[in-house]
Amino acid sequence: MRELIERLEKAEAGSRELDGLLARRFGWHRVEPRHARNRAGGWIAPEDFMGLNSDGSPRLDSLHGTDIHRDPPRLSQSLDAALALAERVLPGWCCATGGKLARGHRDAFARVDTPDGCDFEEAYASTPALALCIAILRALRTTEQHSPEERA
Repeated sequence: MRELIERLEKAEAGSRELDGLLARRFGWHRVEPRHARNRAGGWIAPEDFMGLNSDGSPRLDSLHGTDIHRDPPRLSQSLDAALALAERVLPGWCCATGGKLARGHRDAFARVDTPDGCDFEEAYASTPALALCIAILRALRTTEQHSPEERA
């Protein structure tokens, strides 16, 4: 996760490449073109991915249907997508973003606060979406480092 955070911190703008890296980190599954019935392949959301068949094709939810998206969410490019991610992976946490805080800092700032307001993670980046993705990753890294007993 550290390498992904470093790439986001160095990025001047969001990109499809960064969106793909973030999507994989948050459980999106890449579908190869031979299994997607198109030349580009696609992406399956984490809640729709049922696993792989023996031939490597994705197992789709036949009862509810599974959408194969052309691209993953634009997490590094869209503040709305980054906020939706925060709601999904950090339920109950509060998010704040801003820009141009001080000379010498990057252009954008983001902060995520725990539901009880006792802990937070913050980040600076070239855009609000990138800053929020970094703050989300840092918060997840922190929560993953503590056992459930320590978090209670």
